[in-house]
Amino acid sequence: MRTGFAYFMRGVLGEEALWWSFPAGSITSLVLAAAYYRFGGWRTLHMIENRPAAGEPPDTGLGVPRQRANMAPEMPSG
Repeated sequence: MRTGFAYFMRGVLGEEALWWSFPAGSITSLVLAAAYYRFGGWRTLHMIENRPAAGEPPDTGLGVPRQRANMAPEMPSG
């Protein structure tokens, strides 16, 4: 937005078009963010699908969880 504004408005505003491109870009970002907030589907999306039930350790794929490996819990030494 900034580059296009500065390029197309340089004939009208001259060198000032470069400096006016910053507020124009900020206003455009504000309008797009407000439109996404108002009309975007972000409220209905889910980032994590198929989550394990509460209390179950997550399966990271990095090893066998202690419960499935039939290992005794570690005892503190002391």
